[in-house]
Amino acid sequence: MSLVRFFNLSEPVVPLFRDLGAALADEGHGVEFVVSRSSYRGGDDHLGTAVPNARVIATRGPRRQFETRVGRGLAMLAYWLGASWTILTARRPRVNVFLTQPPCFVGLGVRLAKLRRQPCIVVVMDVHPDELVSFNVLSASSLVARALDRLMRGALRKADRIIVIGRCMGDRIQAKGVRPQRVVVVPNWVDDKAILPVERSANHVRDALDWGDDFVLMYGGNVGYAQEFSTLIDVASRIDRHEGIRVAVVGDGSHASAVRAGMESASGGEYHPLLHEEFSLGEVLSAADAHFISLREECTGLGVPSKTYAAMAAGRPIVYEGSSEGEIHRTVTEHGIGAAIAPGDGDALLTTIRELAADKAAWRELCVRSREVVEAEYSAEMGVQRYLDQLRPWLGR
Repeated sequence: MSLVRFFNLSEPVVPLFRDLGAALADEGHGVEFVVSRSSYRGGDDHLGTAVPNARVIATRGPRRQFETRVGRGLAMLAYWLGASWTILTARRPRVNVFLTQPPCFVGLGVRLAKLRRQPCIVVVMDVHPDELVSFNVLSASSLVARALDRLMRGALRKADRIIVIGRCMGDRIQAKGVRPQRVVVVPNWVDDKAILPVERSANHVRDALDWGDDFVLMYGGNVGYAQEFSTLIDVASRIDRHEGIRVAVVGDGSHASAVRAGMESASGGEYHPLLHEEFSLGEVLSAADAHFISLREECTGLGVPSKTYAAMAAGRPIVYEGSSEGEIHRTVTEHGIGAAIAPGDGDALLTTIRELAADKAAWRELCVRSREVVEAEYSAEMGVQRYLDQLRPWLGR
């Protein structure tokens, strides 16, 4: 039986693990996940139920890694050691699949696997150490950043295949000296069967938040380093509540307190914590009339805001603020599912919101189009098939 071994630090039940792992197991392949003991959810490992035929190898370390910096550091160190031991001592897989967490472990993992003549596929979800530099965790000129960059460049060149989740990310990887023919773009996907549009009139989230018939532009998800919120807060402050327009941030993260203060002081803004424990994700996302997605310009190509696909699955248009080179900018404009504005262009954002709120017929067409594009391009079935196509050379069938 052929074995596929996956490596990733945390959040074990990512769609790639859940959906691709299950598909591989259904085909009769052995599947192993080498994950950290701790996860973002801080609870028990759910991979055993999500992919019942897979083997889960959990490295030792603190269970609640994200509560403190020390905890995060210990969890990452424990993973580097435990995953390295697995590569060196466990039975040989047909192929190793490395995701890019923890940062830069790929640089070591690929080298160790190659020592044992094991094929390696790298799935780039985040470009490191570039992202750490962008987030001011490391200085670009520091010895650590330069050493990690060299480690990663060498490993990427040794990998048998590199899968990136956006075209802009592919450009970043090729700039590190990787041959273009070894880089393949496979976008992330969404569980389009679980996230479904919920009509406004039947949406309990709108009732709970007392949104009535107002037009709501929502940012939903992680409020962190990669997102840019100053333009959104400025626009929210320029909206009169009597316009029947609201700008809402629903989420949590490292910048939550500052964003919350800005939104709550804006006349047309509001902030809410995550609502996923009270309502289904589809209902939360459908509560908005349009979704705001942002990415700081300097983060272009370092990651792709995959929350976009969930918003599209809920049948809502996208308003994207970011570089024209970004994957989501291209997605919005190529498929005609909303609007894309330049970084910091508050006037364009305000005009876009007002136009969407005023033209109900055009808004409904965008809602239908967003859902259609997800089903055609970003469904779980399509995403899994694309990965299986990339794995076939090593699976043997």
